Amino acid sequence: MLAWIAAIALGAPLDPVVRVVVGSSACAGTLIDEVGSVLTAYHCVAAGGRARLVTRDGRTVAGRVRAWDVAADLAVIEAPELAGGAWLPVGPVPEVGSAVTVVGHPLASELPTGYFEGLQRWAVSSGIVSAVGVRAIQFDAAVNAGNSGGPVLDAHERLVSVVSRRLPGAGLGFGPRSESIAEVVAASPRRMGLGGQLALGVDLGLLSSIDGGVAIGPRIDLVVRDRLVLGGTGQLPIQPALSAARFGTASYGLGGVHGGLRQRVGHGPWTLRVEGLGGLAAVGSWTGAVEGERLAIRTRTRAYPWGGGAIAVRGVRFDLGVLAEGTWRVGVGLAWPGTLAVW
Repeated sequence: MLAWIAAIALGAPLDPVVRVVVGSSACAGTLIDEVGSVLTAYHCVAAGGRARLVTRDGRTVAGRVRAWDVAADLAVIEAPELAGGAWLPVGPVPEVGSAVTVVGHPLASELPTGYFEGLQRWAVSSGIVSAVGVRAIQFDAAVNAGNSGGPVLDAHERLVSVVSRRLPGAGLGFGPRSESIAEVVAASPRRMGLGGQLALGVDLGLLSSIDGGVAIGPRIDLVVRDRLVLGGTGQLPIQPALSAARFGTASYGLGGVHGGLRQRVGHGPWTLRVEGLGGLAAVGSWTGAVEGERLAIRTRTRAYPWGGGAIAVRGVRFDLGVLAEGTWRVGVGLAWPGTLAVW
């Protein structure tokens, strides 16, 4: 009961908290010293690219990742332009039952407008530490997408963890122990490694030939440093035998492998991803022929080199490519379920 009362009464310093924008993702971070070091979650910066830090008074500065710990999901961003501002010290591992406050930007990848104007940024939620593990702590303060990287503060306004994971619907958040924070803060500066992410989506494609049909299936992409794209697709044709029976022949893209380069245009949720791609595509042909009184369907699969490009915004992508044998392929995809892992 006393811990609950303390959690409600607990204030939270907001000025040391910043928004961390990398590409289309938006997280939170905390100034932890007088020279402009910002602590956040590693998965917020794993995609690579320059980090943009937005302060509470609206100032935007560029930052550079100088240290990280993938296993602990921690990263330190160097931002000299923020030197001299308010900052928060790192505290000890909290005890079970102690009050904590979380500060971040829940669901605020975009600027809230209308009814939500002025909300969802620098928002505070309180709770208690419900468990302390070997590598992480568990707390029941409400966290949502956008809280990632934000500080978990104790009653003395010390940073005791960083929001790393949550269990949707369970009301539980998780973050690394403060010993891991101290280690990554003390680490020697180094250049950002080959971080990246693994993403899964759904892809629908149509061949431009007269007998071309529609196929649908999963798409997987491994993106390194938000620049190098490697992946593949596997697609199932929609009613190929029926089309072959009606029109004599039917051709479908069955998937393939691809690789290429990505460039982002703009920042925030409406950032545009432009990709130049190439690879091998599998094309299946269905032929219907009457043999006696029966209709026989024959299939054949061939692989063709292809080249093209794609644009994507807000999880929707549009592909256009040309196969070596002259057929165009038009595709549309949806990033669902989206990012599976970061590394």
